[in-house]
Amino acid sequence: ITQLTMKLLAALALLGTVAVVAAFSVSTSNTDKQFTYQFTSQVLTGIPKLNSQYAGLRIIALALIQIFPDLSLRIKLQDTKYKTYNDVLNLSEERDILSTEEVEVPSDIKTYLEAPFKVKADKNGIFNEIYTEAGEPEFVTNLKKSFLMGSFGLFLGQDLQSMLDTNTIQRNHQQMKTAFKTMEKSVIGECEVEYTVNKLAEYLAVEFEQKEQNTEAAKTCQGKYYYEVIKATNLEKCKERPIYQHTYGARSKSDGSMGATSPYLAESSIMRTICCGTLEDPLYRKSTVENKFLTSPNGKFESTENIEVISRMTAVLKSIDPKATDIKDVTNPKLSHHLVYEFPSEDYWTSVTSGKPKDVQSQWHDANMIPQLPMLEMTSAHKSLYPNSLDAEKSKQLFVDTFVKFVDVSKQSPESSHAVQDVSGQVLDLTRLALTFSYADIKALWTMINANLHHDLAHKQSAQQVFMDLLSIAATNPCVKYVSESIKKHFITGETAAWIVANMIKSVKTPSEDVIQELTNLLKHSSVQTVKSLKATVAMSLTELVYKACIDETSSVFDYPARIFGKFCNKDSKVIQKDLLPYLVGELQAQKDQLQQHQPSTSAINSAIIYINALGNLGTDEASHALIEVVEGKMTLHTHPRSVAVYKLIRSAKRNPSLYRPIILSIIQNIAENDEVRMAAISVLPYTYPSSSDLQKLAIRTWFESSQQVSSYITSTLKSLKNLPLQTKMYQNIAQQAEQAYTLAKPLKTGIQTSHNIKISQFLDTLRAAVSLHLQYVNSEESAVPRRFYVKSDIESKSQIMERIESSIYIQGSEVLIEKLYNLYKMIHQQQKHKIKHESNIDIKNRMAKQPEAHVTLNMMGLQRLYSIDAQFIQDIIMQLTDEFTKDYKIDGIQKDFLKVLDLAGYQNIIPTVAGLPLYVQQRTPMVIATHASLMMVKSGAVEIKIKPVFNYKQSTLVGIFCPFTKKFLGAGVDTSLHVAVPLRADVGLHQGQISVTLKTPIDVESQKVKPVFELKVRPYTTQKILDDAIPIQNSKDSKTIHSYNENKMMQVQLGEKIGVDLKLKMESEHKFTDMASFIQDLSHHQPLTLLSLPLPLESIKSHSISLIYNPSTSITKEASFLFSVGYGQFSRQNTRTMLSKFEGGSAITINAVALVRGHHEDTIKKIETQVTIGQKLGHHNAGEKSETGLMASLKIAPNGKPFDLDIHASSKLHTPTAKWDKEAILQQDLKTKITIKADFGFRGEEKVSVSGHVHAIQSQAQKIYSKHSSAAKECETDISYGQKLSKSCKQTRTQAASLDVVEATIHIPAYISQNPQIKSLAELVKAFYWPYLSISQAQHQLWQQEQGMDKYVVQAKIHQLGQRMTLNVLSQEQQAEIKDLRLGNSMQGLLPISTIGNPMMNIVQKLTAHGAPSVCSVEGGKVTTFDNVQYEYQLNNCEHVIFKDCSPTNTVEVSMKKSAHVQYVKVLLDGNKYELELMKPLRSARAAGLVKVNGEQKHIQHGHHGKKQQKSEFIELEENYYLDENTFLTSYKDGVFAIVSKLYGMWVYADSESVEVKTYQHRWRNQACGLCGDLNDEKTADLKSAGSCIMSTPKLAAYSYMVTDNKCQGIPAQHLKQYQEESAKCVKKEMVPTKVTQLLEQKPVVSRKHLVEEIFNRICISKFQVNVCESSTPPKEIIKKQVPYFCTSKDTRGATLQRMAEQGEKIQNVERFPTSYLRDIYQPIKC
Repeated sequence: ITQLTMKLLAALALLGTVAVVAAFSVSTSNTDKQFTYQFTSQVLTGIPKLNSQYAGLRIIALALIQIFPDLSLRIKLQDTKYKTYNDVLNLSEERDILSTEEVEVPSDIKTYLEAPFKVKADKNGIFNEIYTEAGEPEFVTNLKKSFLMGSFGLFLGQDLQSMLDTNTIQRNHQQMKTAFKTMEKSVIGECEVEYTVNKLAEYLAVEFEQKEQNTEAAKTCQGKYYYEVIKATNLEKCKERPIYQHTYGARSKSDGSMGATSPYLAESSIMRTICCGTLEDPLYRKSTVENKFLTSPNGKFESTENIEVISRMTAVLKSIDPKATDIKDVTNPKLSHHLVYEFPSEDYWTSVTSGKPKDVQSQWHDANMIPQLPMLEMTSAHKSLYPNSLDAEKSKQLFVDTFVKFVDVSKQSPESSHAVQDVSGQVLDLTRLALTFSYADIKALWTMINANLHHDLAHKQSAQQVFMDLLSIAATNPCVKYVSESIKKHFITGETAAWIVANMIKSVKTPSEDVIQELTNLLKHSSVQTVKSLKATVAMSLTELVYKACIDETSSVFDYPARIFGKFCNKDSKVIQKDLLPYLVGELQAQKDQLQQHQPSTSAINSAIIYINALGNLGTDEASHALIEVVEGKMTLHTHPRSVAVYKLIRSAKRNPSLYRPIILSIIQNIAENDEVRMAAISVLPYTYPSSSDLQKLAIRTWFESSQQVSSYITSTLKSLKNLPLQTKMYQNIAQQAEQAYTLAKPLKTGIQTSHNIKISQFLDTLRAAVSLHLQYVNSEESAVPRRFYVKSDIESKSQIMERIESSIYIQGSEVLIEKLYNLYKMIHQQQKHKIKHESNIDIKNRMAKQPEAHVTLNMMGLQRLYSIDAQFIQDIIMQLTDEFTKDYKIDGIQKDFLKVLDLAGYQNIIPTVAGLPLYVQQRTPMVIATHASLMMVKSGAVEIKIKPVFNYKQSTLVGIFCPFTKKFLGAGVDTSLHVAVPLRADVGLHQGQISVTLKTPIDVESQKVKPVFELKVRPYTTQKILDDAIPIQNSKDSKTIHSYNENKMMQVQLGEKIGVDLKLKMESEHKFTDMASFIQDLSHHQPLTLLSLPLPLESIKSHSISLIYNPSTSITKEASFLFSVGYGQFSRQNTRTMLSKFEGGSAITINAVALVRGHHEDTIKKIETQVTIGQKLGHHNAGEKSETGLMASLKIAPNGKPFDLDIHASSKLHTPTAKWDKEAILQQDLKTKITIKADFGFRGEEKVSVSGHVHAIQSQAQKIYSKHSSAAKECETDISYGQKLSKSCKQTRTQAASLDVVEATIHIPAYISQNPQIKSLAELVKAFYWPYLSISQAQHQLWQQEQGMDKYVVQAKIHQLGQRMTLNVLSQEQQAEIKDLRLGNSMQGLLPISTIGNPMMNIVQKLTAHGAPSVCSVEGGKVTTFDNVQYEYQLNNCEHVIFKDCSPTNTVEVSMKKSAHVQYVKVLLDGNKYELELMKPLRSARAAGLVKVNGEQKHIQHGHHGKKQQKSEFIELEENYYLDENTFLTSYKDGVFAIVSKLYGMWVYADSESVEVKTYQHRWRNQACGLCGDLNDEKTADLKSAGSCIMSTPKLAAYSYMVTDNKCQGIPAQHLKQYQEESAKCVKKEMVPTKVTQLLEQKPVVSRKHLVEEIFNRICISKFQVNVCESSTPPKEIIKKQVPYFCTSKDTRGATLQRMAEQGEKIQNVERFPTSYLRDIYQPIKC
């Protein structure tokens, strides 16, 4: 049986198994016969999950076939008929149309279609020539090729032996099954096919004959065997395939086919043939070919329903007759050398020749990218790709007529909506027409348009910009040339030109070398070079285009039509190597002189960043060499350009990780390198395929890293990497490696003030897509504001990666802006500044801040922009606005019109089907934004603002074919449209302290029309439409909505009736559920990260619409007014006086708000008035804090109605420690907190409802004992013995001693509230959530008192001493619930137990910053602990020492101290005021004595006079004593600690007779501080510099420079003086040493072992193991044979990267994750 089957295969190969030709046996015995076959071809497009409605085409014909002695075939079609469909169809199981009535093919086409044609074999017996009549249109020739749909060739004369030699045959004796693979050509391309042959069982043969019911044919098979032949085409392995692909606004993902298939479609092609007879002379009865396509209507996301296209051909044997006459030979032959589909050379419908270039193999290097059409010139467009039923002139006229209406209608609502004119749909039609225009056509178009426009200049300018927008969307070669020339001639300029050119370059259809040259010339042109924003856009967009089209192996074949035109370019293209790249490098080098200045100009930095970004976009090694020069500091030492240059190495590093990984690691390891540059390198490292060892070394660095910012950045990077989702294959390896490395990193408690690298990724199962957010912020030593912010949001689905937004913001000089804000505050408050001379005679070198500037890089859906902001930039904007206001201000004020057209993202495919008709697939997202805005000052001083926005957006997916007989488009699509129009007028005024805002609809005719304020419509449809008008396909009468099997629900609700507004909500939907619950359920699948990434619609594309319809004319309400007024302090408002009388002082503020709804003649329809009064009184009680807070509010809804009043009164009494640093004194104090809250509410004049609560917090005895005996307390005792009472352990102990761990709250609630079913349900949910910790019992109390109608609840909480767990008891009258040992983890440490030291806000800040803010410095016990936590020994002598000083030129603060045997002197100079403390050591048990001076005036210290009003000559203990500055106060504590506090700067100075502590936030003095406390920049390295900014060998030597020496004090110790003087003279500075990495690029590693690489077709195959190799110049001395497994991967970007790694001798990590493709015997050397 096996032998027979193999003979059948040989015969099958001889016949080629084609739809018609293969349906008979080719042998010399058949030359006297004529075979007649019934041929049927159909293409149907629909959405079968909705219903069986399809649009499509069916063709039937009889095929007469004769064989001639030269083994050529002559074929003639007759009785050709067709029928088009756009309706619900009755289909068989095999998707054949069951009932149909075809009509005759038009006579002009029928003549060609039924003309005989011939196929002929070459010398190898392969059919690869087809002869047709010379005048035959090319689309008819393609239809005839589809009849020959088959394999790689039509084999003739090959014997069985050659079959065995050329095919791998697998045999299964029991199943009688044989299969093999080979390459074959057919109308859909030259692809790999797999044959499978099975002998049919007898019962299956009987079933076949019963179904066919062809008695005559059945007789010929009587008594013979039947066989089934299955041929499956592997479309991922095609040498030649005429498929057009273009993607914009996103990046297509590789599907392994190297552009032979579209990532957006699932495509299959299978043929089934039934034959009978003997192996020597088989008879083929029936052959069926099915070509199926599936695509998601949502484009990038998967959907519940898919658009399905079925292209199906069937050939059935009707009869075998003796040959009566020969079929006429082709008289005037047109030869086609293969059977693959060919695009026409000119017009699709009329061209009679193929557009395929001749001798393509000699012109193109990539055998898989054989051009089907010649490369386009800059002035011509290919008309053969897009069938057009109109000639050129009619197309232009249609464009002009549509465009002129489009410009006017786009600003109107509802005319612009999808329900009327559908301007977003017209964008699709206009750009479709623009695709076929030549450069001359476009020039003529604008002339025609200009003649039809209004004469208003502004209108013409707006129209011109829209015209350019449409051309930028079409982005053909002529469009590119026209837009480029328009910019050069200044027809469009500035920001307008920048956005247009960005959109154009993003959308370029054919990025040939001519296009790149045109754009390079544009970049060089003066019109671009003189405008920074335009220069940046062109440079960055152009290089991004070059990378995608020429460099990247994936995007160059999936995002551009490389299978149609061949590869457009490569990295060695002349225009890149000889023009673009040298120009970019040269322009970067030209900035060198300016960049090397100490303070480079913003303009120079801007230019450098432009060209660094552009070079980085290219991603080539040549471009990277220029970037490395910047990294090495050869161009500049400025941090920002160097760090950007490192970031921009990402592409090169991804392409060639073996080469760039050592460079990146060298930068990271160079501790003398700038921290920002090192953190940039850490960001790049994950892109270099790091090994586990690399990441582990990075983690270990955190233990020895000198920079806290770098350590934090490393840790957060590893943490983010290890948390990446493992569902996404691209993350699996790096996530597992990072998880291992993270365990080796130093545990760091870093707060938000340190640098972080965070990547969050979430995989959505419902949409089968991963949504990622990448956030980086980099802090520097110089500023508390992050130096660099980076955010990137992208969506990765099965088919594409969409980078929604990527932005980098660099900020410099924020400290200067902060200083200016402080100065402005002081000026507004007229703060008095005393000129107190600084008495310290220290020569301190000023720390200079950099001038403010910012650079913002933006990449949004492929639109690339760069902005640089400095003082000049802001000044230019102000001048521009002033100029426009002066120039345009008339009676109507300033008026601006804005009209913008964009197409954000989409794709287009043109794919030949087995029917010989190309399938057109497109997904587009056009958006039209129109706005009219005006600003006018009216006589009353009010401002009138009008804005009339109209927004139209569409997501359109369309799939179908063009009927060759009617020229109609037959297909299916889904149209999702969004329309928003909210015309609004706002009048804003200020009169007698009252702000008024009146909102109304403008009274112009356009604004008063009935319009949808919001409208969303989803419409699936089928269509058969000829594209000869401006009506969008989806709105045509020839398009039919596809209704699902679900019931269509309709709903209409009047929403605005209550307020007199005619606002209707209309909803119509076929969704199964259309309520709010279903909407919330859809949203629940997403997180905040992914909500903005939702597709439209969410998951299903069933018909659905929702709209809000507003009718201004029938609305009773014509305007809404809002009035606001504020009264503060002692204003005469009644509520304010009432509140102040309650508090007997304090402060109060009343806010009055009135909302009026008016109708005609300003009659008030509704009025809502509310008053809110908030009062507060703060006070001290024995060093405690007492506050009373009140809120009184009233709401009046109806003019004559009763006001609803709310009165809330809260009082709190917090006992804070009266001792600052004495733990024992704190423990002896009775610390507690009491809070009482009472709320009364109800209508005025009626009985009020009350809710009250009493909260008590106390310190338990257990807390006191713990604070005495904890490990921290023991460490503190040791520290105190050394004079270190400000140590970390002592601070922790004092916090524990001052913490309240027991809280009890008593709450009284009206019973009707507490017994409410919803409240009770919520309580049950809470119980269920805490069930593992919960125990419930009956209440045990006997005396439970509660008021009638009120329910009482007592909540008791006991908090663990470290805040890690808590026990909660809830008592009511009926039961007691206990939640025991509820685990809180570390999240509440520092916040619980409740600390009475400091305030809650400061505790929260400390928690967020891991106690990094505020920064603390202490001087005590012969040691200094700096702000940055560096501790060094320094024994103060009797000289004055500056411990903290603002060393910037402004010199706002200076803190100094001096010690003697019995007195410690502390002096603070703050904003020109001098505060002095003289603190004497206590004698035995006496209270420590102190003396306070302010600006030399001594204050009389009062003890025990709490609550007494302070006199300016007095200082009252435990009170806040203010003198000359309302933002600075002095106070003291009972343990002898005095404090000087600046609320303005956030600075505290605490001191007693032995110790001094300074606390401050960093925002004002970061890196500008000096003194014994260091530089306040969060870095321990070189923390204490000398007064001259010198780094000395020990902190002690640097500290001597802050000693104020005179003849009275001891001065610098003699043993240290010489060393101090020598080091001061030498003055070592902190020096940044750029990393030198050029030598790493030049090194050529010696490779002794490497993976072997083979290129097989469109795949790269790599050995799984490395083998020994010898250098090329050294032959092996001894070799050994070894069998090596290989894995194969696509020849895309990833595959090319692995190939480079393998060839450079790098071991590929985790190679076991790749399946083994085959085994190969190799010979490897043992010795070289």
